Amino acid sequence: MFIKISHVLALLSATAALASASSFGSTPNDVASGFNDLHVRQNANCGTTNGACNANGCAGVNNPATGAGICTAGDFAGCPCANVCGATSGKCNENNCGGLNDPSGVGKCTIGQFAGCPCNSVCGTPGDCNKNGCEGVNQPGGQAGYCTKGQFAGCLCNSVCGDKDGSCSDNGCAGKGGVCTAGGLKGCSCDNQCGNLESKSCSANGCNGINLPDEGFGVCTGSFAGCACLLTCGATPGSCSKNGCNGSGGKCTAGAFNGCACV
Repeated sequence: MFIKISHVLALLSATAALASASSFGSTPNDVASGFNDLHVRQNANCGTTNGACNANGCAGVNNPATGAGICTAGDFAGCPCANVCGATSGKCNENNCGGLNDPSGVGKCTIGQFAGCPCNSVCGTPGDCNKNGCEGVNQPGGQAGYCTKGQFAGCLCNSVCGDKDGSCSDNGCAGKGGVCTAGGLKGCSCDNQCGNLESKSCSANGCNGINLPDEGFGVCTGSFAGCACLLTCGATPGSCSKNGCNGSGGKCTAGAFNGCACV
């Protein structure tokens, strides 16, 4: 009896498909078994009861929000651990907390056994950004800066930018793009004639500013010519014939209120 080659090929193909189907059918069980074995090994390592985040070499980062922290070192690295934060918070500069303060009142510990726990900020009245180990980042324009180091890290600080900029290469400024990147003046502008003057009145420092109420600022015409300055206009217009206003057309043309509305 003769058998067509095409029949043989069809038979071989069907046999291969059956074998493949049988092999595929066993794969999910193998994967599930492997997953279960891994899960058992993890449980065996971590245990069924969380140990304290500050015990057994765990070096845990506490997480009060979730109720459990995570170990970062030792045999239990990656395992959950029991928070040790306590019912009340200590100060951010105590107990080796390395706290990052928050001016709103509640900071967070960054190191030690209380890492991740809330702490009571110790900011108080802001000091200068270049004192008390603050290593602050100043903000030009008279805005508050913020401390980056020491016990006041995260607290606001008083910017110490001058009214007139220094060189970007002086006083440890290490200026880039017109801004100091290091030293006591970090964050201040440099190599700019205006400097911090925009935080001052248009009638101060020889500015002789022209107020521009519609723009929200003035422009100096004397010292620091071309620099922005703070308006001197009051909430209500003053007299056009007083205070050196020399008013014309409802607007002062001279004096400290030059550019302000008058009646």
